[in-house]
Parts: sequence; structure tokens; C-alpha cells
Amino acid sequence: MSGHNNWVTFDYEKRIFGMNTKDFLHRSKQESIDLAVEKILEKYNNLHVSLSGGLDSEFVAKCLLERGVKFTPVIVDYVSNANEVWYAYYWCYKNNIAPVVIKLTKQDLISKFPAISVKHNTAFISAVDFIVEDYVSKKGGNLITSAAEPFARISSINDKVNNPTSDILYFSTYDFMLDYHMPDKHAYNFLLYIPDLFYDMVKHLDYTKPVQLAMSEYYGLSPRPKINAASNVCHYGQEVLSLMSSVNSKSALLSIGIGNQKQVLNKFENHDTIVGIF
Repeated sequence: MSGHNNWVTFDYEKRIFGMNTKDFLHRSKQESIDLAVEKILEKYNNLHVSLSGGLDSEFVAKCLLERGVKFTPVIVDYVSNANEVWYAYYWCYKNNIAPVVIKLTKQDLISKFPAISVKHNTAFISAVDFIVEDYVSKKGGNLITSAAEPFARISSINDKVNNPTSDILYFSTYDFMLDYHMPDKHAYNFLLYIPDLFYDMVKHLDYTKPVQLAMSEYYGLSPRPKINAASNVCHYGQEVLSLMSSVNSKSALLSIGIGNQKQVLNKFENHDTIVGIF
């Protein structure tokens, strides 16, 4: 269960996924963001945002900053993600906010990531989420993440500037593993915290444009490539790449289809439950 009033249901073992849209109301993007922030602040304090340098996490930080919410950015720097994490450092620099930086070595990836990933049925690089969650919990804080956008993200390797965004919407199971293993512990997925914001994103994304450009325009942020996990860790050599491949195969990562844009919007507008297909 995740989001405000547990409107999203996810059970990995039973292969159950649902979105209860009964509380959905038509709101503007800004009104939806205002409400999401308001509901998070009603329940959580000492907020920490996992800031990767990607568009999604910067959008979360931007939403909080614009509303005067104090929070601590948490940056995980494992050296090989320098191309992406640069944007996180830069965001903190230009906004004069001191982040917490968790430095990870190649040996950390080898010794820590496999056990975390296999234990929690998540992707190798998604072990980062649990490392951040553990840090924030020990500090008595509450973690906000930015996962669970339902669009197929194009990597920096095969990005094509003329490829439109697919309107077939789906999640990955690792988007929900924090909530699944640690329910009600933190706010977690900002983009899914209330149904109104998720609906607005699905409705107003420009599907005629490549996904990274469409997302940057929706978020109001500078565009950047999506750096995939293999591109990041390849700097550590074949040993880590092989380990990542092995771990991901054991974690049984799955996609959760929820339909195309029109079908999803109709479900929301009729207040029907959306059932995800694994």
C-alpha cells in the first residue's frame, strides 16, 4: 500500500497491483502539487529527498523548494555515476542547499548491493534506495523518492531525438519495493502520493516527443539524457557488470502494465479501479 490513504496497492508475491481512484479530483498541476505537499507535511517531518541528478528527483526537490518546505537532499555518489549525479550537485549549489553525500566505492557495490537486491527482489542499482532509506531512518527522518513514472525511459545509448513517447503505460516492480518491504514508513513516491498529480502527468505529457524531452518540459527542467544503470557501473569493469546481470536475473524483475493513456484517463474519470497486469 502506498500514497495518501493507501490509494495504490502492491503485493509482489501475490502479483496484485491496483489504483483506487475514488478520491480523484480534477485539479491543475500546481493545485495537485500543492495538495501532495500539504498531505505529506500533515504526516511527515524532517524530510529527505533522494536526489539522483535525474529529472524526476529534481522535480520533487523543485516542488518542495518552491513551496518553502525545508528538506535535506541526499546524494549517492558512486563515482561512476558522475555524468548524472553532477546535476544533483549543481542543483544544490545553485539553490545554496547543503546535501548529505553518501560515497560508495566499487567494493561497496560488490559487497552490499547483491545481498540487498536479492533480499528485496529489486534491481541491482536499486539497492541504492534501501541504503538511502536506512540512512534517513537512522537520522529520524522521512524519505521522499521520485520513482513510479509510468513511461518507458530511453537510455543514453539508444536515445533517438525523433522517437515519440509510447502511450502504453507501465511500472517496474522495483518502483514499489520500498513500500512493499517497509509499508507506511515514509512518504516515498512523490509522483504517486495523490491520484490527482499522477492523472495530470499522464494527461498532459507530450507523447509526440521523445520521453526525456517530454518529461523535462512537463517538469519545467533543463533536458538531459537518461543514463541507464549499465552505463553507470561499466566504469567499474566487467566484474561489476557481470554481478549486476546475475543479481537482476535472480530478482525476477517484472513490468506492471496499466493500459494506454486513454484507458487510464477514462478509469480515473469514471472513478474505476485500475488493475495492473504483471
